[in-house]
Amino acid sequence: MIYKQSFELREAPFSVTPDPKYVFMSFRHRSGQVGTLVKKWFFRKDSGNRKPFGLASFAMGAIICWLVPAAAMAQTITYVQGDYSTPQTPQSTVNVAFPAPQTAGNLNVVAVGSYYSAATVASVTDSLGNIYVRAVGPTAIDGWESQSIYYARNIAAAPDGSNTVTVSFDSVVDYSDIRILEYAGADRDNPVDVVAASAGSDAISDSGPATTTTTNDLIFGALITSSAGTPGPGFTNRLLTNFGNIAEDQMVAATGAYNATATVSPGAWIMQMVAFRATGSGVPGPGVSLSSLSLDFGNQLPGTSSGPQLVTLRNTGAAPLVINSIAVSGGNATDFAQTNDCGASIDPNNFCTIRVMFTPSSVGPSKSAVVITDNAAGGSQTIVLIGTGTGLTAPGLTLTSLILDTPVQIRFCKGVN
Repeated sequence: MIYKQSFELREAPFSVTPDPKYVFMSFRHRSGQVGTLVKKWFFRKDSGNRKPFGLASFAMGAIICWLVPAAAMAQTITYVQGDYSTPQTPQSTVNVAFPAPQTAGNLNVVAVGSYYSAATVASVTDSLGNIYVRAVGPTAIDGWESQSIYYARNIAAAPDGSNTVTVSFDSVVDYSDIRILEYAGADRDNPVDVVAASAGSDAISDSGPATTTTTNDLIFGALITSSAGTPGPGFTNRLLTNFGNIAEDQMVAATGAYNATATVSPGAWIMQMVAFRATGSGVPGPGVSLSSLSLDFGNQLPGTSSGPQLVTLRNTGAAPLVINSIAVSGGNATDFAQTNDCGASIDPNNFCTIRVMFTPSSVGPSKSAVVITDNAAGGSQTIVLIGTGTGLTAPGLTLTSLILDTPVQIRFCKGVN
């Protein structure tokens, strides 16, 4: 309607006027829309003549000119809820539940700390099947403590207290400290901007600096220490566990170099920082393309290995593809093996290669999958693996491997065992 009035068109060129809160509009489009609204409010029709409302209406129009660009761009990430668990006996699995309902599309953050153990995190999962990806870590002080930060983006909705986060270690941990937090307003596709981590023993724990690439980032810090911690300047303490460990955050409006800090009593500490992007940051995420979604190895003698079959994993997006894990999982997993050269991440337009071999342990069909977990949409990709173990058999004779240097004839006599 505003275009019809401004350009004196015979009919409206659009049926819906774009709302800059929900539809991206360039500065020129925003200015044009606001200018038309000011013109409409500044004058009114009265018996065919236009008369000015006066200075008050002009002031209102000026305020709108100032507010619309800010309203269209302003974003923030807000803390919703959190909880923690610090088992006092050795455990290999720790569960922590979100106490309140969870909202679809929000961000879950999990800080996983451990003491006096060489154990590593085997998995982070929850009741709803949200996919957790490691953002930073593990950062460790040998023989003393270790910490990593995981996140799940664009989570599913959960009723009151129904979503439990489960952290599993590859061996028993003497003492663990698991902190879980939910945030609203984080980018649903590519929330992680930059990360930093450091360890030390002085009175100020400091993650070290990382330079953000987008405005309106949430700077999230997680501290594990042998003493009590107090949040650094500008940070709000969200969780303080009975081990003295904290989870803290602050919103920053401008890009720049930021650190997560906290004051500690003398003793060993690890401080990690993750900068999360807000919704509407406009930063495209990574993408995944697999050259094959299934591999068929056909028939293979038990105990012998097939030749490798190759799958190319390519990052088709505009941000680094972070590889959390690549593993054979499910079904007859022990009959298949994979190796890869993917490393921790793949830059845009680059690729890596996954090699899979089939070694059946017995006669019969085998099925499994290579599961890739990463920070692309969906959080994981699957390559289905199938093959059949076959052997040369006859009454009274089973051949599982036969290598002949010269031609021979084998005759089976009926009735001979």
